Amino acid sequence: HKFTQHEALKLELLGTGDTELVEDSAEDAFWGIGKHQRGRNELGKALERLRSQLREPWW
Repeated sequence: HKFTQHEALKLELLGTGDTELVEDSAEDAFWGIGKHQRGRNELGKALERLRSQLREPWW
């Protein structure tokens, strides 16, 4: 995927440490947090899972 093919993106994602990642989109309550910050934030969750995988030594 994009984060293993592009080292700069991988380092950017890993550089977020353990910070919660949030897609601050008022228009999208599925991928982002939505207008009232009660959305599902699926993009943020997916990026957090990927970040955990990238920390594994086999990457």
